[in-house]
Amino acid sequence: MPIESYPRFQENGAAVARLVREHVAKAPDLTDEHREVASEYLGELTQKALEIQYVVNQCLATDPSDGAELAELLSTAEILATHISAWRDNVEAPLLEAIDRLREGARVPA
Repeated sequence: MPIESYPRFQENGAAVARLVREHVAKAPDLTDEHREVASEYLGELTQKALEIQYVVNQCLATDPSDGAELAELLSTAEILATHISAWRDNVEAPLLEAIDRLREGARVPA
């Protein structure tokens, strides 16, 4: 089954992103851009984790003698891992900046 036919779990990722956005809105050390990066990052990770979990469960439910289906599932897992890696490279700088700002703010005495 091609990756396009697997569930995307976008609603779950979007829900997590909304919750994180609301939560980090209260973080005084972050800019709006940092808040957005943090919420989107965690939302996307949630979505991809659910997709990977789905593929793993499909793999475990597949007859071990069905090499073609197992190969397709492993290929799907590789596609998801590649997507996560490429996506992380795109958000790494602003995410690390947000992390640094939070750590710096935590060290500043009130």
